[in-house]
Amino acid sequence: MTNKSICNALFSCFGKTVESYDSSTPGHLKSGKINVPPDVIDAARKTNADELDAAVQKILYR
Repeated sequence: MTNKSICNALFSCFGKTVESYDSSTPGHLKSGKINVPPDVIDAARKTNADELDAAVQKILYR
C-alpha cells in the first residue's frame, strides 16, 4: 500500500480521488502537515452511515 492508494481508498468512499489534488497531498495528510480537503469533509458530512458502509465493503472485498 502506498500513501496514494490509501488516500484513494478513503476518498473513494465519498466519491473523490486524490488525483484531484496536489501530488504531495497523500504524504502531507499522513504527516499531519495538512488537513483533509474541505470538499472531502463536506462529502463525508453528506454521506449516511449505510452508504459509507457499502462503500467501505466494496473497497475491502473487491
